[in-house]
Amino acid sequence: MISRNISAIASALLLAVGLFGHSETARAGDVSNAELTCFVDTYAFDYATVGYCDSYWTPYTATNPTTAVFEVTGLTAGNYSFAWKNLETGATGVCASNSHSCWQSISIYNSPSVIEVTVRDTDTNATKTLNAYAYFWDGWH
Repeated sequence: MISRNISAIASALLLAVGLFGHSETARAGDVSNAELTCFVDTYAFDYATVGYCDSYWTPYTATNPTTAVFEVTGLTAGNYSFAWKNLETGATGVCASNSHSCWQSISIYNSPSVIEVTVRDTDTNATKTLNAYAYFWDGWH
């Protein structure tokens, strides 16, 4: 009787693993879900948002200038290159081509910082171009 119960439990476990244990395989080098996030670095707990970020300067809450941080998220494991461009100045190569993140100086006087990145899967040549806007406002005057 005990061996029959053990056999039934084992069968049930195998069935459960077969039903719930399968997950879709991630595709390496997939750029379709890539997003460009940003945050403006202040003394607060800043968090990244997709496509747009902003913050306010007031005394003792942030330095002016500060840094706008841009980061490509949503990529699967793979080999990528990143072509960064500052859309406000037209400057290309503003960040390292082997980095998924980019830091730009931003102040209340030169806001916004608009960054574009073209992500390229170096194995398949699939590309996706993304941009994000970072604003730093004067919250004091």
